[in-house]
Amino acid sequence: PKARIDFRHYVACHPQVLVVPALAVVVGLAGALLVHPLMFLVCAAGAGCFFAHLLKQRAKLIEGGVHPAMVIAANPWRVAVYANFCPDGGTLLPAVLVREASLDRMTGGPPRVGMALAAVAFYSGDPDSGAWSGFEPTIVHCATTDGSDIARVVKGIPETEWQRLNDSLSHIGAHPPTGLHKLWRGGGPYTAPAFSRGYAWSAGLIAVTLLATVIAAPVFRSRAVASPAAPPAKQTSPGKAVAKPSKPPAKKSANRPPAPAKRVIPAAALQRPGHRAQRAQV
Repeated sequence: PKARIDFRHYVACHPQVLVVPALAVVVGLAGALLVHPLMFLVCAAGAGCFFAHLLKQRAKLIEGGVHPAMVIAANPWRVAVYANFCPDGGTLLPAVLVREASLDRMTGGPPRVGMALAAVAFYSGDPDSGAWSGFEPTIVHCATTDGSDIARVVKGIPETEWQRLNDSLSHIGAHPPTGLHKLWRGGGPYTAPAFSRGYAWSAGLIAVTLLATVIAAPVFRSRAVASPAAPPAKQTSPGKAVAKPSKPPAKKSANRPPAPAKRVIPAAALQRPGHRAQRAQV
């Protein structure tokens, strides 16, 4: 890998990556408590988009291309990143992306204007068209805290790339407008989107999940109301008869006299001679 990413440092330098996922989590939790438990899906979508973005940044530092970058303005910080938009590298199609960046918390502290930086990026577009359509660079100083990795990546950029960056900046002026300058086409800059394509996909996925959940929640709720759950049947073990409920005792009538108690004669008294005579007379 070109550098080892520090996720906490990356999020601290790019707090905007938390906006969409945090909003999705808040909306999902509120909806799950007030509307329907299916709204937890919105929380899952927000968290999934956030972790997918972090994994993409990690992949950039492992497999992405390295590009020269330079700080061109302060308050707010602006950087210029150079790239060759030729897919096979055989033809020079110079392009410079000028954009604002949060550099106050970068490794080494806030930079100075004119400081050389390194960026890693993936190209986007159709390579069969003859030129890439765009790229999304990440400043290495804002993605890792390892100073040795940063120094190695910056020194690994060829001197010709730094010279092409300087030539491109002299071509577009000392204070170029924000956007993607495709110098081989001439003219003004092609306006870069306010947020990256990854943010757009994340926001779209969360919006679709929210819409589907809002539509599905009333359907599930109406089904639950239409078919109430039946009471559970009593289960008995096999071979065991179900005990019948006992009949309630009959009520005694208030006007009926009580039956006389039967006299019980002990068996020992029956063996006495006097008792035998009484039985014979009877």
